[in-house]
Amino acid sequence: MDPINEAIEEINSLGPGETFTYTAIAKKYGVLPPTREMVQNFASAIAKEPVSESWVTRFLTRHGISITPRWSTGMDRDRHHADLEDKYQLFFQLLIEVIEKYDIEPRHTYNMDEKGFLIRVIRRSKRIFSKAI
Repeated sequence: MDPINEAIEEINSLGPGETFTYTAIAKKYGVLPPTREMVQNFASAIAKEPVSESWVTRFLTRHGISITPRWSTGMDRDRHHADLEDKYQLFFQLLIEVIEKYDIEPRHTYNMDEKGFLIRVIRRSKRIFSKAI
């Protein structure tokens, strides 16, 4: 099960009156802290009626001692610049040239890592962090 579903499962398993914080759950499962929109959705679900954006602003102000909104980045600049189609094409052209030049058989190719990038999935966004973090 992925971390987000594990976090949701833990929240859903809590009994009535049991308290928790979303930032603690996010920290425990390694998921990103909530956005303003997520806070609005959580509050609407709890209240069983829609809450406004101004409600979120008042909530953040009221709890400003323990939480703070901050900008997060989806990908650092170096990784972003390294992750361009032209660089991938150049890499594979050079790889093919080296394989052909030295007559390397596929069975003699080792240590090929698979790297995952959240390309165009996570962008810079404002998140709600615990001030303790």
